[in-house]
Amino acid sequence: SSYEWIDYVAFGGMTNSSGNDGGYADYTSSVATVAVGSTNQITISAGFRSSSYTEFWAIWIDFNQDGTFDDTEKVVSGSSSSANNLTANVNVPSTATVGSTRMRVSMKYNAVQTACESFTYGEVEDYTVTITNSSAFSSTVTNKEVTLGNEKPSSILAYPNPASNFIKVQ
Repeated sequence: SSYEWIDYVAFGGMTNSSGNDGGYADYTSSVATVAVGSTNQITISAGFRSSSYTEFWAIWIDFNQDGTFDDTEKVVSGSSSSANNLTANVNVPSTATVGSTRMRVSMKYNAVQTACESFTYGEVEDYTVTITNSSAFSSTVTNKEVTLGNEKPSSILAYPNPASNFIKVQ
């Protein structure tokens, strides 16, 4: 992690800027809030000591709250060799269990990773995601893995949904 690390994560109203955490960081005190059946944008970026490297990204959310990251719970994957922000939309399935659960963000040098492995170059960070019911959101969204990209969003995004104190509009 001294050459490449996870630099930034923003999701569900939560933002975290970090640096080299020695390969792993427990940021479960940072809480994102999303609603069952909603689509939410996640933003991530890599930090590099000098030149950039090809990094593979993967993000899992334990939607059924069974303590493991199943293959079906991988919500984002892709690769990049840039320190620019990368964005993707994360679909929260209508079958997601309401309550607090874990999200894992993994960045590995030059290879695809699994949810629970040790590797030499890169970093892993864990966060808490609170999944809420939303009576205002009526459409059903199925969970599927999406590919990362750094394209500009072409729509307006308002989150979190539901909101209690504030709404972010992007």
